[in-house]
Amino acid sequence: MIATDNPQTLVRVISVLACLAALSWAGMGLPMRIAPAAALRAAVANILVMGGILLTMLRAGDESYLSYQVAYLLMLAGLIAFRSGLQKLAALPVSIKEDVVIMLSAGVALFLCIPIHEYIHLMSGIFSATAAYICVRATIESYAALDGDFNRLARSAIACPFALASLVFVWRTVTIVFFPNSIVDTADMYGQNAGLFLWAMLLLLMLVNIALSGVAVGRMVMRIRHLAERDMLTGVWNRRAIEGRLKLEREKYRRTGQIYSLAMLDLDHFKSINDRLGHDGGDEALKHVTTVISGAMRSIDVLGRFGGEEFLVLLPMTDLTGARGAAERMRCALAATPMTWRNEPIVITASIGLTVIAGQDDTDSALFKRADEAVYRAKAKGRNRIEFFPDGADVIGGNPGAASHQHTMH
Repeated sequence: MIATDNPQTLVRVISVLACLAALSWAGMGLPMRIAPAAALRAAVANILVMGGILLTMLRAGDESYLSYQVAYLLMLAGLIAFRSGLQKLAALPVSIKEDVVIMLSAGVALFLCIPIHEYIHLMSGIFSATAAYICVRATIESYAALDGDFNRLARSAIACPFALASLVFVWRTVTIVFFPNSIVDTADMYGQNAGLFLWAMLLLLMLVNIALSGVAVGRMVMRIRHLAERDMLTGVWNRRAIEGRLKLEREKYRRTGQIYSLAMLDLDHFKSINDRLGHDGGDEALKHVTTVISGAMRSIDVLGRFGGEEFLVLLPMTDLTGARGAAERMRCALAATPMTWRNEPIVITASIGLTVIAGQDDTDSALFKRADEAVYRAKAKGRNRIEFFPDGADVIGGNPGAASHQHTMH
């Protein structure tokens, strides 16, 4: 157990912790190349906080600008570096202008104070209030960093360390402002309660490193999940992921009766495109198709690559009429948007098969089979057209002379 009346021991503990954390982050960012920008900011942050803590030890012999103003500014710079690392880690905008304003404001306010006993509480209040603001902002950002990828409980757990750090500084600010002559004198490094400030900083250092580590792990999990669910070439959902989404949609249908449709797209004459343009051109063609199709979809629709030149589009809350309109938008957009390959326009079209969930006993494999059969019929009837199965009649045709029939669900 570390005694609170031994500041030197606490400073050693903080220094060791900060050095270990800085080395860990530097190792992660440099040789391992894991989020290098964020990791290096976290390493610098630990060093800055440690430097500020070490400077506070000079207060034992002399009250000076170095032991108060510079020490506080180093610790604030460390907190800002932690927040900047969080922003980089979470792919959030880096708040450079705000950080500069914070440091300038705190610096001016601190240096307007003279480092004598009468101003100790004021300087400590300025430092604590500024640190509280930085930690509150970091709390909000750490909670928002994983929004949409993790549930509320997981995001709260990751944001909790920054929130606790915020509470520490808010408590310290309130204590200094409203109880300046209290026996709980957290501003005096060598008074009756000399260790309280250092304990608070030790807790802070542990909390913010834990918070950043939590965000780092969270982002890595998201990245792994993204790689597991996405097609490596096009970036859309892969077959496994689209099958998982289809299963969820089927379960929702069985609970609520909310209908959905499935569109299967097979690129026309893709082998000839691949042979003519080479594999690089074929890859670019697939990327081009996903970009065009994505632009023609609704926000709730889900696009996945089923394999080769086949794609699936899951159309939630969509009956046959809506599916026909969605498929026609995709077909027309693709036919009207040639890919440019080495200054040559390449027109790419697709045959599309549509099917709709047919009842409580319908299965995903049955849906795939019906959509595939509809694609087969579309190709047999001239390609660049849309067919519906099991009806089998033309829904919308790319052929100039093809008839278009209306269908109703039974």
